[in-house]
Amino acid sequence: MLIFLKAKNVQVERTEGRGDQGIDMRGRMKDEKFAGQCKAWKKKKIGPTVIREMIGALASEPMETFGVVVGLTRDSFTSGAVKAAEKAGILITDSDHL
Repeated sequence: MLIFLKAKNVQVERTEGRGDQGIDMRGRMKDEKFAGQCKAWKKKKIGPTVIREMIGALASEPMETFGVVVGLTRDSFTSGAVKAAEKAGILITDSDHL
């Protein structure tokens, strides 16, 4: 995923290890800071729990940072995840729509 983002001229760094606080990547997109999670789940859909985790992870990020959750396809997200993301202002997307 990071290689794909970099190919689209998105400045992004992978975060690793136990201290990542639920953030898989941090970067800049169009001069805005973001923190995000990548879920390459093929058999399981991304539900509202992942969105709530992202909300919690953003609490330790700078105020101007927005959250992103990236799935394999737009259909990777349950309707509950979509609603939770819209309510919280979390961007949900797939690799084709970045």
